[in-house]
Amino acid sequence: MAQNVHVANSRPLETTNRPDEWKIEQGLHGAKIPFLDQSGDVTVEILPRQWPRERKDEEAIKAVGNRDELFAAERDGWKGCYSEKKAKVHKILTSQNFPPNPEFQLGPISGTNPVLLGTHWKMWHTAIGGELTTVAEDSWATVLREKHPEMLHLLQFPYNGEPPKRLTTAKPITPNNLHFVRNHGGIPIIDEEKFSLDVDGLVNEPRKFTMKDSSTASLSAGVKWLYRVKAIENPSLAPVQSKEYLYFNQQVGKHNQRPTDGIQIQEMPVSSAIMSPWQTQVVIHTGKIHCKGWAYSGGGRWPERVELSADGGFSWYAVPLENLSSKGRWRWRTWEMDLPCDVEGWIEIVCRTWDNSLNTQPLSVRAAWNWGLHVTSSAHRVKVYSINKKRPLTAHKLELFEKTGSPLAPITWPEEFVTQGWDEYKRFWAEHEPRDVDD
Repeated sequence: MAQNVHVANSRPLETTNRPDEWKIEQGLHGAKIPFLDQSGDVTVEILPRQWPRERKDEEAIKAVGNRDELFAAERDGWKGCYSEKKAKVHKILTSQNFPPNPEFQLGPISGTNPVLLGTHWKMWHTAIGGELTTVAEDSWATVLREKHPEMLHLLQFPYNGEPPKRLTTAKPITPNNLHFVRNHGGIPIIDEEKFSLDVDGLVNEPRKFTMKDSSTASLSAGVKWLYRVKAIENPSLAPVQSKEYLYFNQQVGKHNQRPTDGIQIQEMPVSSAIMSPWQTQVVIHTGKIHCKGWAYSGGGRWPERVELSADGGFSWYAVPLENLSSKGRWRWRTWEMDLPCDVEGWIEIVCRTWDNSLNTQPLSVRAAWNWGLHVTSSAHRVKVYSINKKRPLTAHKLELFEKTGSPLAPITWPEEFVTQGWDEYKRFWAEHEPRDVDD
C-alpha cells in the first residue's frame, strides 16, 4: 500500500529545466523537440509552434449573413450535405482561431475508445453554423446504430474506425458492420426515396439514377456519398486528384514538397498484415507459434503466396495453401499457420506476400516510407516474446510459477519465488569449473 513519505528539508529544485526535460531529450516527446538549424556558423534552436491566444471577431462573422439560411440543406432529402459557399465559410473560420489538437504522431496516443475526438473538425462545423451544427452528432449516432459494438473508433469525427484484430480475419468476407470506415466529413442522413445519382458532362446520354436504379450489382459504386459523376475533358484539378493521395520520394517532406513531385496512386500495391500475435505480446508455445492475418493485392491481382519469418526475415516459411481462403479479384485472402520457432526471448515475426504477377513487399519500412504516409506497404513486422515450453528448463520453471501461484505476466515483473536453492547452486559449481578463475 502506498504511504506518505516525509522528506526532511525538502524544497523545490533550483533548475532551469522544464518538468518534462528528460522525456524530451530521450525522444519520448518528439513534437516538443526543438529543430536544430546547423546551416549557419552558429547552431540555432527553432522551437515548436506556440499557439496564439484564442480570438473571435464576432462582427466579421455576423457580416457574413444568416448562417441558418446560408448553410441550409442544398439537396432535398439530404441532411448534412456540405455547402459550396467556400468564400463565406473561409471568412467565418479565419475570423477566429481554435485551440490546437493534441499531438499524436510524435507524442503519446490516448488509451480511450474513441481514441481521438476530432475536436477541431467539430469546432469548425459548429462555427460555420446552420445545418452543419449537428453533423458531428448525426454522424456519431449513425456509427453507434450501424456498426459492430466492438469497433475500434480511431477518430470520432470525421469518423474513422476499424474492427479489432481478433474479428478482422474471423471470416474471409468482412460483414458490413465490421468493415473499416474512412470518412473525410460528416455522414449525411439521406432520404432513400429522394436519393439520385447524376451522370453527365462529356457523355452521350446524361442519366439520373434513383436508389432503386443504382441498387443492382452492375451499377453499384463504393464511393463515399456519391451523387454525381461528371465526365470532363482533362484530369480533374480537385485536391484529391491533384494534391493528395500521391506517393513521394523518401527525401521529400514538409520542407520541400510539391504536388507535382508525387506519383498519383491508382492501383493498390501488395500488402499483408499479422493479426495475431500482437506487438510485444508474450507467446508460450511448444516450438511453433500460431499466426493469423490477411493478404491483398490491387489492380485485379490476388495473393498467391504468403510467407512468414520468425527471425526478422532471414528464413521464410510459406503458409500452406489449404490455410489460405479462396482467391479472387478485388478480395483479400485470410491465412493462418503454425510458424516454427525454437528460440526464446524477443523475436521479430515478419509477413510478406507475393501476388500472381510476382509483385511483393519491401522488407523494410525505411524503403517504403514517404511523406504522404500512403501505400507504406512494407512487410509487416511484429516483435513478440517467445517462451518455448518444449525446452526442459523452461517447462520446469513454468511449473514452478503455477505451483507457487506466482504471476508470470507481466514478463517485466520479477518472479516471486526462489528459482535456485543454495544446495543446487553449490552443487552446480562443485561439478563445473568455478565462475572466477581465482576461486
